Amino acid sequence: MRVLIQIAVVLALSKGMIAEIAAKKRYVLGFAFYYDAEFKPRVVLIRKNKPAFQAGKLNGVGGAIEPGETAADAMAREYLEEAGIFTDKDEWNAFAVMNFPGAEVICFRAFDQAFEVSSTYTDEVIEHHVVKELPHEGIMTNCRWLIPMAFDTEHREVRIL
Repeated sequence: MRVLIQIAVVLALSKGMIAEIAAKKRYVLGFAFYYDAEFKPRVVLIRKNKPAFQAGKLNGVGGAIEPGETAADAMAREYLEEAGIFTDKDEWNAFAVMNFPGAEVICFRAFDQAFEVSSTYTDEVIEHHVVKELPHEGIMTNCRWLIPMAFDTEHREVRIL
């Protein structure tokens, strides 16, 4: 009897976890890097207008994963829509996954000199910043550690729970 109860509890927990995962909204967040004329590494960021908790702050380019899209497909699409540069999904490498209540954010990085001409294509402004000279104010807090992690090519994928 005890074994049957334990199995029932495990099955109930599994169903609950599956429902929670299915209910989570999935997003991509990308950091595009290139070198400027002085050979300083730069990252392309976007000054967010929405959602409200990001308004006025810099963040990586990204957005929601649409039904039927892979995370890499979504990253390439979002970069084209927001920064005007066509990228192949294979250029974007996932390096971290952040899990929040109700949301999962898959973080990507890409390195290409073509990012130098990334510019504003929406009501959210694209900015280019030297990696080691990021602003102290007006930037999403997690960018302070995500950007150095993304730029580190020796870094392997991590999950942040």
